Amino acid sequence: FNAGVTTTAQTTCGGTLDVPDFGSISAPEIDYPGFLEFITEDQSSIFAPYHMAISIGQPFFNQAAWTIYQTGVFCMRLSPETVDAFVGDVIDLESQLLMGLDSRLAQIGPADAPLLIQLQAQEVPRIELGSGRALGEDYYEPLIKILINNLAVNIYMLMDDGHRRILETSLNLEIAFGIEQDTNQMMQIVLENFALTSIEQTYNEILPDADFSELIEVIVQIMIDQITTENMAFGFDLDDVVSEQIGIPVTLKINALRRDLGATNPYLSVYATLCDAAAQE
Repeated sequence: FNAGVTTTAQTTCGGTLDVPDFGSISAPEIDYPGFLEFITEDQSSIFAPYHMAISIGQPFFNQAAWTIYQTGVFCMRLSPETVDAFVGDVIDLESQLLMGLDSRLAQIGPADAPLLIQLQAQEVPRIELGSGRALGEDYYEPLIKILINNLAVNIYMLMDDGHRRILETSLNLEIAFGIEQDTNQMMQIVLENFALTSIEQTYNEILPDADFSELIEVIVQIMIDQITTENMAFGFDLDDVVSEQIGIPVTLKINALRRDLGATNPYLSVYATLCDAAAQE
C-alpha cells in the first residue's frame, strides 16, 4: 500500500476528510513464541510447533480502509438492472412504490418509471480485529469486523424528463468474518454476519414531513439477505506459490488464523506448517 497504491488526493465522491499521516503509522515487530497454544473443549491447553508465521498489523488495515474509501467503491449509482437482480423477485423498484406510501407524489411523475439508487460514502470504513470466539454466554467477538458508517443512500425519481433526488437516508452496516474448516479440513474465512445496524432519513425536500426510511430499510435488508444466502467463504490455497518459491513440492497446512496482541497494536496472524507429500498422506 506504500508502493503508489494509496493516494492522498481527495476522492471526488463522498465527504472531504483529513488525510492520515501514513508516515507516522507503524507497528513494532511481533514476538513469535515458536509454539501455538490451543484451548480444548475442557478448557485445558495444548501446544504445537509451527514452521512459519505471517502477521499484519492494525495500521495496515487502517491504510487499506482509507485506500478502499479513496477508490470510490462506496460511491456508485446502482442501475435498475443491478437493483432488480437483488430485489426483483420481491418488489418492483418503481416510482409507484413511493407513491403508494404518500399519494402526494402521484402527480409529479410516471408511476412505472424505475427508481435510481445512488450510494455516497461519508466516512472511511473501519476494520477491527477481534478474538474470533465467544467471550461470554451471550457475546461473540468476530475475528474481523468491518464497520461502514454514515453511508448515504439517495433515491432518484423520474420527473420533468429527468431524475431528481427525492430522499436520502444514512445507514450503518456491520460485516463480520470468522474462520472454520471445510469438508477437507482446510481453514477458510467465512462471512458470519452482515447487518444493517441503524438507518435514518437525512433529506426529503419535496415532502419534508414524510419519512421513507422504513421502506429503504426493507430494500437494503432484502439485498443483504440475498448476499448472505450465498454462504461466502475464502479458502487458503498457497501450496503452489510456496512450492515454486522453495523449489520443493510441499503442502502448506494452516494451523491457525487469529488475532495477536502487540505492544501497541493488534495483529492478524497466520501460522502454518510445511508438510511433504509423504507426511501429508
